[in-house]
Amino acid sequence: MTKEERIQSEIKRLQEIFKNIPANEYKSIMKLIENLAFMAVTLDDLIEKVNKEPLVVETVNATQTFYKENPALTSYNKMYANYIKGLQQLISLLPEESKPSENADDDELISYLKKKNKRLK
Repeated sequence: MTKEERIQSEIKRLQEIFKNIPANEYKSIMKLIENLAFMAVTLDDLIEKVNKEPLVVETVNATQTFYKENPALTSYNKMYANYIKGLQQLISLLPEESKPSENADDDELISYLKKKNKRLK
């Protein structure tokens, strides 16, 4: 599956999860959903890259050797923080009865977030 197909699949999934957002607000958040879908797919790609490469990379120039965090891991950390902020924005728009409760282990959004978190460990 191409990256674009994966993004479209994620957009549909997020639209289903957040279908209870009031219609007048839903149209205005479509760009946020599209961006979150892009970030989710990109985060998956970055996880694969980080898992295949060392977390610390050696950089050598003419006179010195440096050790720095893998650029894919740096990108992942920054994007993950923005992804979580975007999800929080969407969740805040849900009507109260649709918001996930703290004990809602079977809630699709909670399950998805737990799955994403497990990939980090």
